[in-house]
Amino acid sequence: MCQIVPRLDEGGVERNAVDVAVAVVKAGGRALIVSEGGRLVPELLRSGGEHLEMKLATGGTLARHWLGFKLGRILRQDGFTLVHAFTLATTALGATAARRAGARMVATCHGLVQQEQGDSRNWWKPVASAMRVIAASDHVAARLVNEHGLDADRVVTIPPGINLARFNPAAVKADRFIKLAQRWLLPDGVPLILMPSRLVRDKGHLGLIEALTHLENQPFICLLAGDETVDDGYRAEVEAAITAKGLAGKVRLVGYCEDMPAAYMLADVVVTPDVVSGAFNRVGAEALAMGRPVIVSDS
Repeated sequence: MCQIVPRLDEGGVERNAVDVAVAVVKAGGRALIVSEGGRLVPELLRSGGEHLEMKLATGGTLARHWLGFKLGRILRQDGFTLVHAFTLATTALGATAARRAGARMVATCHGLVQQEQGDSRNWWKPVASAMRVIAASDHVAARLVNEHGLDADRVVTIPPGINLARFNPAAVKADRFIKLAQRWLLPDGVPLILMPSRLVRDKGHLGLIEALTHLENQPFICLLAGDETVDDGYRAEVEAAITAKGLAGKVRLVGYCEDMPAAYMLADVVVTPDVVSGAFNRVGAEALAMGRPVIVSDS
């Protein structure tokens, strides 16, 4: 099976793609992910999966069709019979590659936010050509059928999941979270609030910072753990808000964390203040699996 994902950086969609690839390999199949690369590539390769790096965000319609033909030729030569477009943005490429390779295509729809950006016809025509469309929730499935006219028989709900072997408190030894505590210079006995999220506007960092001002003089440390994936000035805006609200030193941007199970073990509470809700709150599920209370927004 070939999966197409824009990038393999840490995130819910990307983690799900790697988990699927690992499951395919364990079942005796061959799993290839096509992406522009990212932090999860080494993990994919260690698990027996394969990776093909291609520049997917390229040019206009003709350039994308040419890329699809190129990928399809590779897939045909290597005998791949199933193409899985893992995001709406990769469905057009997946459809072209599948036709060129003589393969079948499935598409996954994690949410419908992307549909509202730009000309929706660019998203839904290739989605409608898929043999099956996987919806991440019953709500998304209902909207695909009722609002976008997809055949209900071709839409199936498969909720994402998490790796309970990885997110298992008993599997995290003390040296792992001690190492993180030392790296982040965490003081003993001070409550820790953890927000694991990419540094993008929809995740709600600014709302959390505003909420933290109501804790007044109570002791706490809040860690914003995640990478900046788009250089749009948002990081500077978050840093300015922290300073303006008098939270410097209490609210810290610590960047990407490679050991999230250990990070959850350090936290007293985990927050996911998303401005735009998705179909599946992966962070919430991971934190609950680690026995940590979770606060979510009502978006």
